[in-house]
Amino acid sequence: MERLPENLGDSPDEASDRALARQKQLGDRVKQLRKSRGYTQAELVERLRPYDVEMHSTTLAKLESGGRPTTVHEVWALASVLGCEYTRLLPAPLGPGEDGALAAAKEAVELAQARVDDLDQEYSAAGQALAHAVLELRAAEAARDEQARQYLIALGRSSAERS
Repeated sequence: MERLPENLGDSPDEASDRALARQKQLGDRVKQLRKSRGYTQAELVERLRPYDVEMHSTTLAKLESGGRPTTVHEVWALASVLGCEYTRLLPAPLGPGEDGALAAAKEAVELAQARVDDLDQEYSAAGQALAHAVLELRAAEAARDEQARQYLIALGRSSAERS
């Protein structure tokens, strides 16, 4: 006989506690991604407006602290603005028999991996920006050298004309 997940028989209070914990996890992920993108709460709220999400900074603060539930549309808009898949914002479901400690450890690993992914993207972007800057520097040096060469030629002509 198949075992049912242990949490099916939870009391309403236990189910409510689990739901609040999930809201907190979602809020933590939003906050982490917002900060890794360098957005203030006010900036994130502004970026949500084109997605038809009208939210005040204090509402976002409540969402990030787990004190406010969110809608599917808000999760989609947040993921779009933060540049990630919506599934990255959602806590992983508990498997049969998983307890809170295991779920918290799994969550910590997922958050750490998300941070690694963010830093990897930043590193890649920084490498591309550095390569572009080096090319611009080389072009500027070549232009400077050419201008100096033309200056010396003109200076030589001027000296020859005076003699």
